[in-house]
Amino acid sequence: MTRGPFRTASPGGRFWVSPECLLYIYFRYDSCGRHTLDSGYYALMVSLASALHAASSRKKMPAFDQVSVHDLAVKLHIASPISLRDVMGGLNDLPPASITFGSGSLVAGFVHGSGYLYLQSDGGTAFGGSAHESGVVGENFFLAFLLLDVVDAKGQPIAFVHPDILAGQLTIGFSDKNWNDYGLNAFIAANWDAVRTTRVRVVLHASTDGWQVLEAVVIGAFVAAGLAVSGVIIANQVKACEPPNGQWKCGFERPGGPSTPGDPTRSPGAGVDYICRCESN
Repeated sequence: MTRGPFRTASPGGRFWVSPECLLYIYFRYDSCGRHTLDSGYYALMVSLASALHAASSRKKMPAFDQVSVHDLAVKLHIASPISLRDVMGGLNDLPPASITFGSGSLVAGFVHGSGYLYLQSDGGTAFGGSAHESGVVGENFFLAFLLLDVVDAKGQPIAFVHPDILAGQLTIGFSDKNWNDYGLNAFIAANWDAVRTTRVRVVLHASTDGWQVLEAVVIGAFVAAGLAVSGVIIANQVKACEPPNGQWKCGFERPGGPSTPGDPTRSPGAGVDYICRCESN
């Protein structure tokens, strides 16, 4: 194990840091120069290393000097005097890590559409898009994001699917549809390591024929797109959350300002984060 530079921790003691695991160990020195391990401090540092490891993949971590707990505390906006418990609390309070996928412009027959899929490490989800029917006769359509590397025990990938109906230019109804669906998906939270590195395929499918079993049509559409898919998990976005009567809501947030709904692939500017939270109605 490579040892990093010694730093003075407090009178009578020093610690060293392993860059590989961010583990700090504290020694006490007696008058003869002999040292013993401070087990209490060691336990706190192990807890901090564990919290850092978890935050590195599941939180939006600020950049910091990885051999300086003080620099990490500063980046977490923790006021002096700094304690390790405050640092671990600051890590826990960081917003969840997230990833956003955009479809770009898609065409299926006379249907033109696009969409986005935003996912958080705590399972928060935002799935939105728009579709337009340019033909004379209306069509059934769906837009689906398939997460190729996020699979269940049977090897079936998860798919976020939005089905709807568009009216034609000469028929009664709406030829334009927009949607923004927010919720919580426990499968995303449980498989976050796979989610944050997954490959994604997006399909827009349209048909004048109705369908009885959406899953079968989704599988067929991905097979037609060249994917060997025998089954899929249709994602469920649970809207209700704690506190009682809470609802998942997503939008852009400025420090100290209200949340504004929008497409996470189109940030309104620097210093604005898109995030999903459980809010009371």
